[in-house]
Amino acid sequence: MRVSSRHLILASRTFRTMLEGPWKECLAVASKNQSGPVLIETSDWDAAALAIVLDAIHGRYQDIPKHVGIGLMTRIATIVDYYECHECLQLISDIWMADIWGKNEVPDTFCKSSLLWLYTSWVFSRPNIMDLMSRVLLQDTLDPSHINLKDLPLGQILGLISQYRLIMTIALTQDRKNW
Repeated sequence: MRVSSRHLILASRTFRTMLEGPWKECLAVASKNQSGPVLIETSDWDAAALAIVLDAIHGRYQDIPKHVGIGLMTRIATIVDYYECHECLQLISDIWMADIWGKNEVPDTFCKSSLLWLYTSWVFSRPNIMDLMSRVLLQDTLDPSHINLKDLPLGQILGLISQYRLIMTIALTQDRKNW
């Protein structure tokens, strides 16, 4: 997919560093006197999710789907988080979340979907959904640190949830002693 380096640099600190810093992509830009195309290699990204992110960065909103499932939204969130381009997808992510929420596709018990919602709500700064999914994890799991995350980068969040559980357990234990 052909993209504009200026758009990438404006939308993402990561792309700015790649294209203006001491990286091979930057050196390729300098050596071509910024006149020819520069190849930025990516791997392990979902092609549809990457295309949606790049369309948003370039303002091609007519090419962005108005409805997505939580799986695709999570793959998009992973790319957005990695490239630090949250602002470009903030509005459409609000629309997607409202659409999925309106269809009652939000879990109220622990499952794979609750992890996807937890991660997506963290990336797109939706504290109300994150709180709800955190409560689901606290209620339905004994130790969030032992959850198989697959490739979701949720380790830090689950660590915080585990700490919260520990604090609440200590507080409840102390309250019991005071009765």
